[in-house]
Amino acid sequence: MKADFLNLVFTVFFGPLSCILVTALVLDAVALGAFLILKWQADPTIILIAIGGMTTVFAFERFFLRHLRNQSSDQSTFHDHMDPS
Repeated sequence: MKADFLNLVFTVFFGPLSCILVTALVLDAVALGAFLILKWQADPTIILIAIGGMTTVFAFERFFLRHLRNQSSDQSTFHDHMDPS
């Protein structure tokens, strides 16, 4: 599965149309960087609140997925060891 993903990434980033994708990513990064700088100069509190909000969302998401994965592995372990008779 990891090899398939790496093959897909290699195909996308080094394929015949990769220059379009890389150019789009670079231009997006420049535009977002400029927006971030302008917003920081106008009101840095907004940027700090956004960073705090994103951090909170990612923390809760990690907690939820870890809990979900542990719950799933507990159920699969239970079903794997059940007696078939």
